[in-house]
Amino acid sequence: MKRSGDTGICDQSDRGSVSLETAIAWIDAATPCLLTEQVSLCNAPGRVLSEDHRADSALPPCDRAVLDGFAVRAQESVGASAYNPLSLPARTVAAGETLPAEADAVVPFEHAQSDETDRAVLVEAVTPGANVERQGAIAEAGAMLVLSGTRVTARHIGMLATAASGKVPVVRRPACAFCWPGRSDRNGSATATVR
Repeated sequence: MKRSGDTGICDQSDRGSVSLETAIAWIDAATPCLLTEQVSLCNAPGRVLSEDHRADSALPPCDRAVLDGFAVRAQESVGASAYNPLSLPARTVAAGETLPAEADAVVPFEHAQSDETDRAVLVEAVTPGANVERQGAIAEAGAMLVLSGTRVTARHIGMLATAASGKVPVVRRPACAFCWPGRSDRNGSATATVR
């Protein structure tokens, strides 16, 4: 395949076939690098990331409950059973809520009863970390979340949402012109459709 001057157009006089690798190499050499643009998360699916995306901070940023229940200190629940219910300090928490500093476990509502005085009656013991998602369990600060060149899908949105700006850098979509040799407009110019 020959190129005609600096126009980047194949010389039509050379009708010989070329290998796929040669054709791809020619296209890569003739195609300019696409620029980057920022898009909102709702417009990101289907686009290609132009930069690596790392965690700005630990994910989750703090210990949090994985279900609704009572936040307690596990050590204080030792010995609790149906025959030996224990009343201990507790605070009601919802799934995803940050644990109080003094708590290290969550007891589901169905496994305890509230006595309306910031205490809960437990009928079974819990272990430290029970029903708790620890700080950094998903990713530590600086950890790689999504690589550059990744086509964004629904499963990436949650990780990309950690960006403070709410926008992500993606490769700008190319503008392509399709020309049909032998067809022309009223002025005699070759027709092209830009997408």
